[in-house]
Amino acid sequence: AVKATKRRKVVAVGRWDQPQKDAPLLARTLRRFLARTKGVEVVVIGRGGDEWFGDLACQYEDFLYVGVLPHHEVAEHFTTAQVCIFTSRWEGAPVSGSEALVAGCTIVGPALPGLQSICVAGEFGTIARRRRAVELAKALEDELTAWAGGARDAVRIAQFWRERVTPAPVVDLYLGLRDRESMATAQSAGDVRT
Repeated sequence: AVKATKRRKVVAVGRWDQPQKDAPLLARTLRRFLARTKGVEVVVIGRGGDEWFGDLACQYEDFLYVGVLPHHEVAEHFTTAQVCIFTSRWEGAPVSGSEALVAGCTIVGPALPGLQSICVAGEFGTIARRRRAVELAKALEDELTAWAGGARDAVRIAQFWRERVTPAPVVDLYLGLRDRESMATAQSAGDVRT
């Protein structure tokens, strides 16, 4: 269930021991963000992050690194969070991004095609101008400001993305396209015979 009112909370999910996810960039971004921003809970989920996130938990009371969690607990974090942040070097269509969106979160990240396509679809996030900690921290601040100003609506976000990424509506879309194509083919064949 999507909560219409969400906490000032940011979530990051990844395999932090994989260079593609760029844990060092996330750590620098969050350090900069947490030093300037109070009252925002930040939760990092996933394996291999102790080296990068362990000291942040000691320095900032609003920060929590939880490591690997069962899927239903990750989903609970998305349900209460406003933003899911990415620092990846590359992303196609990020699964955790889709999970966040259907839970009513928005996205913050670098200018990667998969993330840009999410953000240009509507009021669904903020893309950093450059892939640097200072720019990502600014994008995160801007996105949270959008939430605080009422420019984001968790229920509307979830409704929009559920139609586009959950299995049943996607299957219905493809079946509908197939049926229309079959009808068009049959229509064309009928036109030829007449």
